[in-house]
Amino acid sequence: MISISATTEDAKDVAFRAFDFLSEEQALRTTTSDILIEAADGQLVLKGRVRTNNLRGLAHRLAQAASNGWQLHDELVSDDELALEIGSRLAMDPRMAGTDIRSEVYMGSVNLKGRVHTTAQRDAALELAGSVPGVGSVNNQLTVLD
Repeated sequence: MISISATTEDAKDVAFRAFDFLSEEQALRTTTSDILIEAADGQLVLKGRVRTNNLRGLAHRLAQAASNGWQLHDELVSDDELALEIGSRLAMDPRMAGTDIRSEVYMGSVNLKGRVHTTAQRDAALELAGSVPGVGSVNNQLTVLD
């Protein structure tokens, strides 16, 4: 869903123009993207979630084309970015040594799957995934081997 927030007539014009550009793109309409377009004080801001980095880039380019000289701030979060950040945090944390964990992300909701050796590792994995900015929830599907 694509929505707008604007207070002045100038802001509404820019926000509706960006809305038109983004909503004409089928990939953004049909992939459960959740985008809020905010316009105020010469600033056009994209907030929300998209499934992939490609969709984030597409939304950014379309909003830039519609911005009419306003400064664009892209605060969109993609599931791809979240999965990558979760994987990096899990891989770099020494508490996760010897684990086999996969993350699946859908619109900010994370499923952690795989095997850990202890409940402490499980708890640490859940904490690490939940601490990533943009993660809305973490679903534990980990198996503890001990």
